[in-house]
Amino acid sequence: MIKFKNVGKDPLSELPPKPIDTKNPDPSPEPLYKIKDFPNNHVMYHLHKQVAGSRGARAHNVVHASDLDPVRRWCPREPALLTKYTFKRPSGFISTAQGTVFKFGHKAADIVIESLPPEIVWGNWKCLACGHDQKHQFTPPACQKCNANRKALSYREVFMRDPATGIVGSCDVWVDLLKNGQKTMIEIKSEGNTSFKNRSKAEFDHDWRTKLYLWIAERTPWLTEHNLNLHEARVLYVTKEGHIDTDLVKKWGLSDWSKTPFKEYFVERDDTFSQNQRDLVVTYRKWRNAFDAHGQHHAVPLPPRVCKTKNDTKARDCSVCKQCFDVGVKK
Repeated sequence: MIKFKNVGKDPLSELPPKPIDTKNPDPSPEPLYKIKDFPNNHVMYHLHKQVAGSRGARAHNVVHASDLDPVRRWCPREPALLTKYTFKRPSGFISTAQGTVFKFGHKAADIVIESLPPEIVWGNWKCLACGHDQKHQFTPPACQKCNANRKALSYREVFMRDPATGIVGSCDVWVDLLKNGQKTMIEIKSEGNTSFKNRSKAEFDHDWRTKLYLWIAERTPWLTEHNLNLHEARVLYVTKEGHIDTDLVKKWGLSDWSKTPFKEYFVERDDTFSQNQRDLVVTYRKWRNAFDAHGQHHAVPLPPRVCKTKNDTKARDCSVCKQCFDVGVKK
């Protein structure tokens, strides 16, 4: 047996014993690997720190289709006052809960688009390899600039704008459903399994905005030559959790389970739905055109306000509430 020479005493053995704490008979600290309750040791800490934060406000001189959703009560007077007094909308705050929901929605749309036959998907494409953009076409076989594989191409929504009102928007994807060259607008929405199973029709807001998108698409100059279906669209719901039973798979003769994570609803064009909101935008556009042409001295009155008093919920959150209800402001 090999013996090793003891070269010295353990230096810790020379230290005097620690005094005993009568109130805490075991004064030894807990080993570091057992201490778990500190912020950096939680994945949630890093997620909440990263996702939540300030978000820049949209420019007030651009009216987005989503701004006009009836539930949002868009006010044409607000952007007019921001222009008149050279103010800017303050930055907003987006919580981790909100940001995560938005990201799930974007990813759901990506999943649907990537799952469709590439030859029927029409829109804009960005090469993730070289950054090259390819517009208004079906899925390219490769990047026109660097020849990267089709898998390197990421779908980008097609921008739409009505020149007269300045209303802008973009639907999730355009699809040539019948392979006859005509592209149909598809709006994609994700939701939990409970609301998905109980769904029997498209949400009013989703139906309303899709109708407005059809109106804008018809008035977008750079889209007139692309044979778009401007009479109807689809709203497609995707559940993030499960599926429902369906008879359609068997009816269509497909080799698949008779279950689906999708619900699809037709949206018939009806411009009267958005007429009131579009009329409000016209009041702002008339005022803005006069202001741009003649400055503060033009005679066009400010657009109407949507709040009855400065104590309305919307007014309390408005950055120009004081100016709006100031007796010195010309109505």
